[in-house]
Amino acid sequence: MDDGGRGVGFLSMVGVTHGGRARPLSATIYDSLSSVGRSGTRLDSVFYAWPRVSPDGKRVALELRDRQLLAWDIWVYDLAAHRLTRLTNHISGLRPVGWTPDSRGVVFLAPDSATSSSTFRVVTQPWDGTAPPRELIRLHLPALTFTMGPPHGYAAFSVYDVRANAQRGDIWLVPLDTPSAARPFIATRAYAVEPRMSHDGQLLAYTSNESGRNEVYVRSLTDSAPPLRISEGGGTQPVWSTDDRDVYYRGPLQMMRANVARGAPMSVRRRDVLFEDRYDQQEMTDYDVFPSGKELLMIQTNLVGMHVGVVMDWPALLSQQAERR
Repeated sequence: MDDGGRGVGFLSMVGVTHGGRARPLSATIYDSLSSVGRSGTRLDSVFYAWPRVSPDGKRVALELRDRQLLAWDIWVYDLAAHRLTRLTNHISGLRPVGWTPDSRGVVFLAPDSATSSSTFRVVTQPWDGTAPPRELIRLHLPALTFTMGPPHGYAAFSVYDVRANAQRGDIWLVPLDTPSAARPFIATRAYAVEPRMSHDGQLLAYTSNESGRNEVYVRSLTDSAPPLRISEGGGTQPVWSTDDRDVYYRGPLQMMRANVARGAPMSVRRRDVLFEDRYDQQEMTDYDVFPSGKELLMIQTNLVGMHVGVVMDWPALLSQQAERR
């Protein structure tokens, strides 16, 4: 993976209320990278992405790469103790996609090898590494993103295949009890990405450009009703509230929240503008919603430690340096 432009400044996590008030979540020094010979590293001096808050709101699983390391891996950040715990090593885990309901296990993608992204295993592992990873599903297609509903329900993943452009951006559905029965769920000429399953496993939110620009849609997994467009004027990166009543998403300039009315047909009761979206944004869902619903976890780019120097009379300075040699 590349840095996606995240090397411009330093990154930090912040909790942001619906009214836009932000509080730092990662502004202290931690004993974070001691397992690789570096202790006292600040979380805002590393690259990270894919934050996923545990159901109890105590920890955040994220994909992290220190500037001096070459591999991304899964780490867990304790919000109260301000401590990072490394869960995987040498690209053995990527893209945390969620947690087990008891907040003990992190669910993430595990590539079959560090040099191949053609197939992935979806695994779960205790956040503190006290047990080895346990395979849940094996995907025989290159998964860009993955989302999972409750047991005995469905999972969905988006497919990225540079060798088959027709499949790029498709969303597949897989029964958790019979993974071999995976099938295309949204397979059109449009680009469908960023699937996010509702907590009850009945609805799937996703981003598609079928209208000519990126918009957020919701589609039922229990009937054949047409998808409902959630956003207006553009939208990406849908995330469900804990009670599945609201879909958060990123508009062109603001963080948004849409209240969804279930029924036949589904509808949007209202759309709320939450706050100006001045936070880090990549081609991934790089924020999350706290279980309380009162705050969003956002990634902030801090241009700290950077300055611009202006040199006057540059030819004279070069001449002085030459005379000193």
